Amino acid sequence: MRLTGLARGPKATVRAHERIDHMPPQEIAAIKIAPNRTRRPPGKVASAEIEFFGGVLDGLRLVGFGIWTKQGGGHNVTLPARQYIVDSKPRTFALLQPQTDEGASLRLRALILEAFRNQQGDSEDDEIPDLPRP
Repeated sequence: MRLTGLARGPKATVRAHERIDHMPPQEIAAIKIAPNRTRRPPGKVASAEIEFFGGVLDGLRLVGFGIWTKQGGGHNVTLPARQYIVDSKPRTFALLQPQTDEGASLRLRALILEAFRNQQGDSEDDEIPDLPRP
């Protein structure tokens, strides 16, 4: 599955706080799904990664997404996170954090689930939120 975004060519000079609403969307990333053939850990059915092309992230990939089977049926997506310990208690720090829009991570989860279903050929009804874009 391909993601689209705003392209910033070599001739475009944009400050960080400016938006480029007049530029056409271009493909900037692809979601890749890798099935979990070993079935370990139990419940994990696949891993996902986002490969970037074009712009400053060209050639990089973001790994660490997991697709898991829910107990009641369907699937769930976990985002990349780092575990650490505070006072002998394990904690988790999410590596993808929203800037302002809390629905951004839900939309990303929905895109990953859609890519997973397209690869599997499933018409399964996973809970994919229908959230408006900001």
